[in-house]
Amino acid sequence: MIIVSCPNPGESQTSRVSPRHRSRQAALVAVIPLLGMLLLPAGAALADETFASNQTPARIGNIWDGLDHQPTETQVQGAERAGGVAPNAQEQSREAQTVQQLDQQLLANAGAG
Repeated sequence: MIIVSCPNPGESQTSRVSPRHRSRQAALVAVIPLLGMLLLPAGAALADETFASNQTPARIGNIWDGLDHQPTETQVQGAERAGGVAPNAQEQSREAQTVQQLDQQLLANAGAG
């Protein structure tokens, strides 16, 4: 069903839309594109996240690309010496003694438990 409106004789051709209604229309015309701009990146991010969850992660902890990237004790000591922060012989023996005491305590606690 199609309705065609014809103005009455003597009636002007101007719109009967109130100024208040026009301001609402103008606001909607301005807001709709802004909402689209805000929602589009969110949708793209969700799509990326869904796609990424189906793939194997490139890195887990210190392991990525199938290799362990944890430095060895020798690498750490070499870096300490190069940086001038390596412990001297007395500090190393004190540290070794502390580690040995902690090992003995842990073994004693494990045997008692």
